[in-house]
Amino acid sequence: MTEWSGCDSSAYVRLVESDGPLEEWPAKGMPLAWEFLRGLDSGMRGRASVTASNAASYTRRHTAPGALASLFGESMSPATESAAGPGLPGTLAGVRVELRDRTGNTGNAGMVFVSPGQINVQIPDGLQTGMASMFVYQGQSLTHRDWLYVDASAPGLFANDATGAGPPAGEVLYIRPDGSRVSGPLATAIPLTVGSSGFVSAPVQLGEPGTEVYVILYGTGWASAEAGSVKAMLGGETLLPEYAGRQGGFTGLDQLNLRLDTLPEETIARLAGRVNPVSVCYGDVCSNRLQLLIEKALPAGQ
Repeated sequence: MTEWSGCDSSAYVRLVESDGPLEEWPAKGMPLAWEFLRGLDSGMRGRASVTASNAASYTRRHTAPGALASLFGESMSPATESAAGPGLPGTLAGVRVELRDRTGNTGNAGMVFVSPGQINVQIPDGLQTGMASMFVYQGQSLTHRDWLYVDASAPGLFANDATGAGPPAGEVLYIRPDGSRVSGPLATAIPLTVGSSGFVSAPVQLGEPGTEVYVILYGTGWASAEAGSVKAMLGGETLLPEYAGRQGGFTGLDQLNLRLDTLPEETIARLAGRVNPVSVCYGDVCSNRLQLLIEKALPAGQ
């Protein structure tokens, strides 16, 4: 097998017969064949199953250097443990995650959290873009493996309820003409049943004279992008952020600041009064779309 395939040198290709009419290939047959080729089916795998995804959007198998990723599987860790203190350790509860890029370069992921069913890591810097192999070790034993793509940027936005959908995990900041600052969340909790709640978008008020309005979003996967290359999409409008980079306080967390009060009046009028999709993009690659509610501020005295 060639190196770019991501398979071990000892892997082999097996002929796969479609379980349906030939006209259904490749819709059904090719994914099945690819599972065999990648060694992901239970018949060929020598290690337990695990799937990697963007930690914010849950987009499968796409990440970027320095980004946060989540691994989902079974029996991945003998205990539940979180990293403590500044910096991320290479091992938690005896578990470590190693990545090998298409050139053979390897690096250990920064360990954020481990549990039997989920592991959160920071992808190491220095990996070449392209397909990479991922290995999960408990002590010296290889227990799980998967593959993923390392992209120049793989943006994902954190949702308020950590589902990858709905209102963003972020805030709106108002800077009044007198210099005072008022901030608020982008989501509001609503009761659903006893002991549980959901979230709806909290409004971002635009149009108050002299007030600057900034929406601050959090995610992962865009800080590795070239400077000035990150943009945001809001209700079909392309916006250039005031800032797009590392959040600074949490390893692997990225931040995006959007100023909205400077939008043209016709744009504000079009966005106001409804929930608008918002996403972060690098080139043609965009994050998951979350929900931002825009409202027009009422005139003073109303």
